Amino acid sequence: LSDDDIGFLQQMKIQSVCDFRTLAEAQNRPDRFPVDGHGTHVHLPVNHLEFEPGLLFEKLKNGDASWLTPSFLIKGYRLNLDQFATTWGAVFKRLADPKSLPLLFHCTGGKDRAGTFAALLLLALGVPEETVIHDYGLSNIYIADVVNQIYAQLNIDNAYREKIAPYFSPPQYCIEALLSHLHDKYGSTIEYLTSRAGVTEEMLQA
Repeated sequence: LSDDDIGFLQQMKIQSVCDFRTLAEAQNRPDRFPVDGHGTHVHLPVNHLEFEPGLLFEKLKNGDASWLTPSFLIKGYRLNLDQFATTWGAVFKRLADPKSLPLLFHCTGGKDRAGTFAALLLLALGVPEETVIHDYGLSNIYIADVVNQIYAQLNIDNAYREKIAPYFSPPQYCIEALLSHLHDKYGSTIEYLTSRAGVTEEMLQA
């Protein structure tokens, strides 16, 4: 965050930040919140991969995209649900507490780990699935400038850029696979949250 960004967050009176990055990611680029002792930073690392996200980026940087397949990405979204239910539940618990609001949650790219939680939150609120899919796709717009900066740093041709695009942008097949997995394995979002994530009816109402 720039100093202007910090000022913007302070104007929003953010009370809590939930950080889904791994320890290595957080150490590499520490959060600057809170800056004045006001507010709470909660580190809730999510990493279902056998590699650190930073190492995967290095692989791409070195021209190795052989591992980057739709099945690899879809598996990650499913594992987000299967392995980190209590993590998502911890954020729901904070969302149900007025003292923790406004709350901001993030990862590094803002689309996979944060995208998983955003989908769960919207679904829990009764937002239609087609709207959730659309919301997920908005990252293509909002992180476009950052992604273009990364491509410029990598100094790659268009063919390789197209090949690695799914790592930097939200493929629709990932959110569709997440929704299918919710239905097929857990029945519904509410059943998943209440049976696996420790979310209570009282929390959902709040």
